[in-house]
Amino acid sequence: MIVTLTSALIGAVAALLVAILTTTNNSRRDREADWRKLKLEIYREYVTAISGIVEGRADNHAQDRYLDASHSLMLIALPEVLKVLFQFQKDHLDKRHLTPLMKAIRNDIKPRPDNSDEGIEFQMFKFIL
Repeated sequence: MIVTLTSALIGAVAALLVAILTTTNNSRRDREADWRKLKLEIYREYVTAISGIVEGRADNHAQDRYLDASHSLMLIALPEVLKVLFQFQKDHLDKRHLTPLMKAIRNDIKPRPDNSDEGIEFQMFKFIL
């Protein structure tokens, strides 16, 4: 009887531990997924804001949008991204810093594990009609 009771108790404790660990792991994974989603949204807004300040498109609204997006990056971006961002802004959005900035952003969000930015030069496009 004691053996049966002990076995049942051990089984119940083990089941409880497995349930707790599973719930904790799933919660952590959900928080990480939400964080990645938020980062992607803020980075997407930043890239869209850059598009709005291309020569010939910039107006007060576009500049405000760019500033707001830049400030949002300070909440979520890795220090490596912020370092390049600050240099980009310090040099008055010099396009030489666009490639390092975009590579730092892509490194932060890791679009695919096997993704390589080697040899890519990012640029801002401007259509002339």
